[in-house]
Amino acid sequence: MSNDTLGELLAARTALGDKPLLVADQQRLTYGEADRRSARVAGGLMAAGVRRGDRVAFLFGNKPEFVVAFLAVARIGAVAMPLSTMSTEAELEDLLDGSDAQFLISDRQ
Repeated sequence: MSNDTLGELLAARTALGDKPLLVADQQRLTYGEADRRSARVAGGLMAAGVRRGDRVAFLFGNKPEFVVAFLAVARIGAVAMPLSTMSTEAELEDLLDGSDAQFLISDRQ
């Protein structure tokens, strides 16, 4: 089986289960957790109307939620458009206005 998408690649790695996919500061995300969490987020995005090929902008700090969001978008086959938390509000507005993004997801900040 070839791994054509990042989502498929992650699914093929779920056998790694409790092995860490990433460690950031005191936070740890295992392959299994990343698979489960990204599947839930992908389901929520699809319920909200996200489909393959849609552009999904997302704004998260440097934390595991960024990776989960990226993997969720990849699972759907949508186009991930990460935005920088270092951007000003005006810069973000300009980026989003010119991006054709149909959806924006972010953390509470």
